[in-house]
Amino acid sequence: MRRVAERAAATGSLRPRSTGFAEPATRPRSVVARAISRQDRAEAVGVEELLYSLRDSRRRHGGAGEHQIRAICNMDRDRLLGAVSAAQLATGVAGMALALNRRHPYDLPLLHGRPETVARDSVIMGTALSAPIYMLVAQGVVTGRLLSAATAPSRLVLGGLGAAMVLGYFGEALVRRRLHRSSYDPLESPLVAMAISLSGAMAALGFTSLHHSS
Repeated sequence: MRRVAERAAATGSLRPRSTGFAEPATRPRSVVARAISRQDRAEAVGVEELLYSLRDSRRRHGGAGEHQIRAICNMDRDRLLGAVSAAQLATGVAGMALALNRRHPYDLPLLHGRPETVARDSVIMGTALSAPIYMLVAQGVVTGRLLSAATAPSRLVLGGLGAAMVLGYFGEALVRRRLHRSSYDPLESPLVAMAISLSGAMAALGFTSLHHSS
């Protein structure tokens, strides 16, 4: 019995194990390939036909699904841009009301207003805590148009207004003081910080939405 087991192990038909028994050796790959059933082959052919039909449909429709996904993404960006612009407009109106109440005129590096003319100057030059009235009106009109029917000019205008307001806020001497801890004001400091953040978000969303829509 021992000689029979040794001969079988030498020929490869049996594999000796520590328990004294033997198991069949691994079949060659060609034998395993021939053992695949016809049903498995038919399923593989069906998968290949499905993939081919999907590729053919994509070529016929010219990537219509991709255009639909892109349109949905642009719609979400436009809604977000409209919401951010509306929130920034609210901070601008609140800043103007606060500046008129406290008589904070505009104070730019080369242009300076006077407290007694802050109401008149707010139409063209704005105040220390807000953009001019004409910019706020334009922002409100364009925001309404964007939410009703988004267009590339609306995105461009809101992006440009956001960028201009960021520069305007940082140009104001009072705003720069209110952003420092030594000159913190419980009303003005949070208001200008929020207004600057929303203006920057407007600029970013406006220009990126314009880029993705093209």
